[in-house]
Amino acid sequence: MTYSYTKRANALEYFASILSCDAIGKTKPHPDVYALAKQDVEGDVWMVAAHPGILQVPPALGKRTAFIKKEEKDYLGVYPQLEIIASDLVEAANQIVEG
Repeated sequence: MTYSYTKRANALEYFASILSCDAIGKTKPHPDVYALAKQDVEGDVWMVAAHPGILQVPPALGKRTAFIKKEEKDYLGVYPQLEIIASDLVEAANQIVEG
């Protein structure tokens, strides 16, 4: 499904690979879903999301995190601390690159 959406958006050229939890038959927050992102990858793995619930597990698994406050404007203090909180995907990407 993720591949289909990306293809329909004419965005496939921007990704080295597309991963989906469909491939392992598990869903978030199962740790295997997050481990899938680290397969065959050198360097940092970033989890970028607009919903804070999705970002609860990655820090514990060594993933770096960025929250896009497009949908939910506030990132509540009850959630784990994130590295980046941005207003949109472009701002998050720029902060990741500037690192």
